[in-house]
Amino acid sequence: MFGAPMRLPAGPGYLALSTGTPLSVCAVFTTPTGWHTIIGPPVEIERTGVMREDVTALTKVIAAGFERYIASAPPDWHMFQPAWEEDAGPK
Repeated sequence: MFGAPMRLPAGPGYLALSTGTPLSVCAVFTTPTGWHTIIGPPVEIERTGVMREDVTALTKVIAAGFERYIASAPPDWHMFQPAWEEDAGPK
C-alpha cells in the first residue's frame, strides 16, 4: 500500500470467495457532526480457480480501495497493530 509492501489478512477475501458472498470496501470518516460511512460496491476479480491466487488478487483490490479512502482523509485512518515491516512504511 502506498508503494510499500504491507501485510493484510487473507480471511476476508478467502471467506468471500469460498462462500460466494460479495465483499465491499468500507470506510468511516469523522465529520463536524459525527461520522460518515461509505460502503463501496462489491469488489470483483476474474477467478483463476486457484484459491490462493484468487485470494491474493482480491486482497490487492481491497488494498487499493483502502488506499483511496485513506488518501482522501489520512487523519481518519487508524491501525491497531503494526502493518508495515520496520522502516518499510509509506514515506
